[in-house]
Amino acid sequence: MYAVSASNVYALTVNPSPTLTFNSLTPATVCLNSTAVINYTVTNVGASEAWSFTYTSTGFTGTQTVNGTGPVSAVNTTTPAFTISGSRTVTLSGATATVSTCLGAAPASRNITILPLPDVSSITGTGSATICSGNTKGFDAVVTGMTNGPNTFGWTITYNIIQTSPTSGNISVGNTFSGSGNGTFNINTNTQSHFLANGDASSRSLVITSIVHTSSTASDPLCSNNSPTATTSNFTVEPMPRIDITPVTRNICQGSAGVFNYTVTGVRASKTFSFDWTNDSPSNGPNGSGTMSGNASGVSGTITTNTLSTLGYAKITITNLVTTGTCDSSSSADDTTRFIVSSIPNVAITPNASSPINICEGNTGTFSVDVTNASSTTWTLAHAGTFEAAANSSSAVASSAITSLVTTTATGNSSLSYTIPANLAPGQYIYTISGIS
Repeated sequence: MYAVSASNVYALTVNPSPTLTFNSLTPATVCLNSTAVINYTVTNVGASEAWSFTYTSTGFTGTQTVNGTGPVSAVNTTTPAFTISGSRTVTLSGATATVSTCLGAAPASRNITILPLPDVSSITGTGSATICSGNTKGFDAVVTGMTNGPNTFGWTITYNIIQTSPTSGNISVGNTFSGSGNGTFNINTNTQSHFLANGDASSRSLVITSIVHTSSTASDPLCSNNSPTATTSNFTVEPMPRIDITPVTRNICQGSAGVFNYTVTGVRASKTFSFDWTNDSPSNGPNGSGTMSGNASGVSGTITTNTLSTLGYAKITITNLVTTGTCDSSSSADDTTRFIVSSIPNVAITPNASSPINICEGNTGTFSVDVTNASSTTWTLAHAGTFEAAANSSSAVASSAITSLVTTTATGNSSLSYTIPANLAPGQYIYTISGIS
């Protein structure tokens, strides 16, 4: 036997391979652009020995690295946001000890479901792109991302209506529309009102600001999307033409015609308009009607009705306000007016020219003025203000002496007595009342 020198003896150290355990990946289902949590344990390393492992996923791009020291148990690390929807996996490599460079076995992969975000893939207006003020506007929204296998989500769209011209601003904000599942859904806006005296149209847009899951038939998470694919659809609101009417004189006499002023607004300058008017009191004779027209907005005019023959009220109504533009109106903010039709008072003077009274020079006399058929009407006498001398008389007395002889205004049927002044020279005189109104 031969002796072996110490220089020919070598020591061999066998290092254990680190053990990486993939405990869990939670939650099992997440929304697109959300993260998950990897829980892991590392054993078979020294107390101060450094180690690392990497992981990848079919739900996001790139390789992620996790570093640590010594044994650890049930530690969490958060993944990047998942950017690819569907059934995906997360795969961990084996852990590598830094000093020994020993590589442990890779644990089994874990599966995760990435839900697509709720989305509006398109939004288009239905029917005409132009509506009249006072109507709603319809839109078809194509909604996606509302199922996960057999499970179905309820959802809510939030949208604003904004005006882009002739001025910019919000018409209504925070409007909502709800539904369930995927498909094409019709959204009807609230009533769109618009009035401009110059008749310019309002350019508006429906702008979707978000779509969110509101319920699920399973325990899936509820996802939200504040940047849907389709957000905007445009439409136009035309103003309704408007007519305002006022009587020139509200009180008119029986047998006279009514006169009213009108102003038409809300018509574009390049368009024409027309309207009819009718008398809503048939007993006042045939309905008056006619057509007035003009171009540009803010046109005003005056109309005379048919003769109003029945006492009481006569209501004039504007109908069929139409334009050569998009919108017509059968009514407006102020499309009726009333006239008060009053009887024509009768005036009689006693005595009169056919049966004069005789008074002696220097004495006074009396005569009466009877007003009938006046009902409760307030009336005013129009008289000459003087006694006029007859052909065989001397000049009449100065008017200043008899200016207060006859009361000129009263109400209703009246019988008034007046004193003839004593300062009239001999002769025949006539006192004239020229009218009553």
